Amino acid sequence: MSWNQIVGRRREVLTREWLMDKGFILINQNWQCCYGELDIIASCFDQLHFIVVGIKAYGAWGASIQDVTRRRMQSCIEAAQKYLQRHPEWREATFSSLTIAVSKEKSTEFILSKEGMKR
Repeated sequence: MSWNQIVGRRREVLTREWLMDKGFILINQNWQCCYGELDIIASCFDQLHFIVVGIKAYGAWGASIQDVTRRRMQSCIEAAQKYLQRHPEWREATFSSLTIAVSKEKSTEFILSKEGMKR
């Protein structure tokens, strides 16, 4: 398994645990369509959330950043619109970017930013 795969798997576990602790119910993970992939689809208080995850890890050689780029966010928005077309029971959704910052001391911080999204 490559380093990126190991980091990716760890990121997914940390994210799931954090979201569930915050009251989110996971609906789907790594949902794919012709426009791209959505990292996480979840609900909280009857609101649908599309969550794109980026990671910032700090190690012996400094920062390693796998953040959400503009291009990735655009493909996620298009994928989210496709998901909403396939699931008309959801009228509105929140689009969120979740950054996981992991420090040298192995402490983890989650930074969630949200934007509303309507059909």
